[in-house]
Amino acid sequence: MPKPEGFTTTFVSLYREIHDQLREEISELDTEALGRLPGPETNSISTIVVHLLGSETEVLQIVGGLPSDRDRPSEFSAQAESPEQLLRRIEATDRLLEELGTQISDEDLATPRLRPSAVRNRTPKPGVFWLLNSYGHAREHLAHLQLTKQLLLQRPSGR
Repeated sequence: MPKPEGFTTTFVSLYREIHDQLREEISELDTEALGRLPGPETNSISTIVVHLLGSETEVLQIVGGLPSDRDRPSEFSAQAESPEQLLRRIEATDRLLEELGTQISDEDLATPRLRPSAVRNRTPKPGVFWLLNSYGHAREHLAHLQLTKQLLLQRPSGR
């Protein structure tokens, strides 16, 4: 029977799967589709990807004991990015995941950290909390992206 992977190895592997799914979802879309809003007070696919990756980056940094300069509000006001720009962002986050994610120690998992841009959970929480919360957040936004894509593909451009 194979030995089970450790928490950090599993976390990194699961996030790689999310990144692969993001690549797949945006690969067939152009900049216009990535920037289109499915309705009032909604977010574009481009915004969802930028936000998801910004959140992931911040969590990797804080759990590793590094500072984060994330500007969360800017993730929701940025111009639509092209598929190539989004793919470069995913690749950069892949590198960060490999660099920081694989270095997370048991001590990092147990150490309470404050997340500067937290909307909720504004008190220090252990690293394991932030990683699990981040993974759930990413899966939620991946589903959000997939639903947005379905809605956009069901109706003609410009509506």
